[in-house]
Amino acid sequence: MDSSKIIGAKIAAAAGGFQAVAAMPAYARAGILLKISEEIEKESEAFAGLICEEVFKPIKDARKEVARAAFNFRWAGEEARRFGGELFPLDFDASSVGRTAFIKRVPLGPCGFITPFNFPLNLVAHKAAPAMAIGASFVLKPASVAVRTAQKLRDIALKAGWPAEAFQLAVCRGAEAMEIVKDPRLKVISFTGFQKRPYALRRNQGVGRRTGRDTLRDGRINGNKNAFNQAVAVTAQVDRL
Repeated sequence: MDSSKIIGAKIAAAAGGFQAVAAMPAYARAGILLKISEEIEKESEAFAGLICEEVFKPIKDARKEVARAAFNFRWAGEEARRFGGELFPLDFDASSVGRTAFIKRVPLGPCGFITPFNFPLNLVAHKAAPAMAIGASFVLKPASVAVRTAQKLRDIALKAGWPAEAFQLAVCRGAEAMEIVKDPRLKVISFTGFQKRPYALRRNQGVGRRTGRDTLRDGRINGNKNAFNQAVAVTAQVDRL
């Protein structure tokens, strides 16, 4: 597990790597994302096996998750070429005739992502792929029981050409993840997880910081924190189908 000092160093690395990926041209970001999608598809059985081992998801569901993650990276790659801005006339009254407004969208800054156990690949894809599409570096804190799935994805991303400093993996428990939440160098926080955690995140944000930019999602289902888990006992003799 990473100590607070190590997490701080990883945040510093992500912050230091932001300008390079923000300046990366759209075609390069798109190419990297499409390569990641292709590699996930090639490694689909390996990913599905990891998901089964780490979070005990049925293999059929694990394969669906892998396919969805590959789709999300492919979609992000396509969107990277379309991410830009807007151009529209300002002739709403006589004083604005002949004037045109140009709005350019840019990444806000380095991001912090915290993801749960139940979709250890696809919920990472939902956060990492859009960040990469717009040119944002990030620190990812995956569920502590699903680190190998996240590490495999990071390896693929780096192999595809994404800079190592712009994809930092923080291996820690939920309490240590507060280092990510509180650090002002991370301009956006995106969290998906258990019901009680978002309130702790909100309390630790700091007044006025990242207001309206943090995204919190409650991963609890119908009041049962283990609602996703399957009520199945698997013996050593069972073949994985």
